[in-house]
Amino acid sequence: MRNYLSKLIILTLILAITISVAAPVQANEFFTMEMGTVLGFGITVSHSNNFNPLQVTQLGYGRRKGDVYLHIFGGSLEDDKYQEKLVEGEEYQGRNSYAFAEIGYQHDFNDSPYFGRTSIGLGRVAKVSKYLSSRNMFTFAASFGYRRYYISWRHISNGETILENPAPNKGRDMLTLGIEF
Repeated sequence: MRNYLSKLIILTLILAITISVAAPVQANEFFTMEMGTVLGFGITVSHSNNFNPLQVTQLGYGRRKGDVYLHIFGGSLEDDKYQEKLVEGEEYQGRNSYAFAEIGYQHDFNDSPYFGRTSIGLGRVAKVSKYLSSRNMFTFAASFGYRRYYISWRHISNGETILENPAPNKGRDMLTLGIEF
């Protein structure tokens, strides 16, 4: 029963995202560009201890109506700098590409130019690694911004039991600076 329930939840999210993109709705469009670093466990730079502001890069397109928005983005992140056999026998190549669709909520604080937002979404990564142990992933993010600029913390994970993915489920945390235009 639980198996069918999790598949129903995923199907419902995919349908909601598809309908919201395809429906003729008056919405504001926006584009995003983000760059940042992969975080280790806690609020530390990944275990390589080398800060690299280009470890994570992504571009996105979105539509916002009121406080609700849909954001579709793709990007890549730098995996750890060691040779690792991947599930399909590929050797380490340095970067892992991904694509996600997320739905979120944005709150503007009073009449000020500051805002906060949260989101959750589903996506897919190109390569399986020790941190991203399956291709199907979910993401959630929290951002705080001023006008068009923002700082965002994002977690990408395989959801293990919810999405019926294999363990281990270490996931990746990213800290990015972004601009919306």
